[in-house]
Amino acid sequence: MKDGQKIIIRKAKIKDLETLQPMYVEFMNYHGRLDPMIKIVSKNKEHVLKYLRNSIYGHKTLYLVAEKEGKIIGFLGAGLSEMPPIYRYRKIGVIYDAFVLKQFRRQGVNSQMLEMAMEWLKEKKVSRVEAGISADNDLALNTWDAHGFKTAFYRKRKMI
Repeated sequence: MKDGQKIIIRKAKIKDLETLQPMYVEFMNYHGRLDPMIKIVSKNKEHVLKYLRNSIYGHKTLYLVAEKEGKIIGFLGAGLSEMPPIYRYRKIGVIYDAFVLKQFRRQGVNSQMLEMAMEWLKEKKVSRVEAGISADNDLALNTWDAHGFKTAFYRKRKMI
């Protein structure tokens, strides 16, 4: 951290839901501006809380929060996924949510959360990790590249 304040990375708890809910809506609104196809459909608080609750309690998921001075400033969601038996790496890790409040970006917060998520994935015997990133999200693309993620394939979309 630039100002020397300690950032704490920990597993999210149910008590965090009320703080995470508006942050998650902000996260999805940002992605919706980049790609209208992934715009959040329901801003209904209960729908978002249910999604987050399932992510926190899921047996194949890890949901982390970054805290500074007792305030949540970011979150990262990771999970386990199974590939069909035709693939070399059947058990893969997926980073599906990663967000840091704007005023705390470029200070290593996401890196700290990612490091903890990668340790969890290693404990789960995962050797391949994927992250889905919007093609227009240059900040995220650069961040994941800096952490050693490589572009593996492109997904194209057409509405019919």
